[in-house]
Amino acid sequence: MYDGAVEYGSCSRDDRLCFGRLPRKLQEDEAEILATDSSGNAYRWAFNSINPTAHAAWLAFHDHVESKVTNGQTWDPRVISGTPPKAAQDSFVYRKQNGVVSLLLDDDNCDCLSTISMGHGLCNTAFSTDYAQANVYGVDQLYDSHCQPPLPGNQLTLYFKESDIESPGE
Repeated sequence: MYDGAVEYGSCSRDDRLCFGRLPRKLQEDEAEILATDSSGNAYRWAFNSINPTAHAAWLAFHDHVESKVTNGQTWDPRVISGTPPKAAQDSFVYRKQNGVVSLLLDDDNCDCLSTISMGHGLCNTAFSTDYAQANVYGVDQLYDSHCQPPLPGNQLTLYFKESDIESPGE
């Protein structure tokens, strides 16, 4: 949303960095996120309170709670357009690195083969100079063919919605 402030934050198209949250009224098992990047990829995830990886992401996006799951249950996106992820997305981390709260959804919590990577590069409990430079902040493209860190020149936009839930008998 670009017009006016709202309870979960608002961003201007010109903002270099923008941090928001999912609205409090959203229910975890009825919410989805859609991510689009500047390379033409679009991925969609449905949150799931029973899946530890999806739940960790929910805690981060909805409540700003630091969370970490490594090699947990797969939470792969539905690919709307572009190239599918190269590895199972079964790891999620949301924590502060070099002064900026950052997050990563990938296969092992270490900057490679990620789908969502924002903030600073992350690798386990720190970051690795094998994959990212210190104090460089941004986002990664949704399709990460190897070990691409978040970079300031990339663009990533996240949208949310309540899932379409059909009533019994419809």
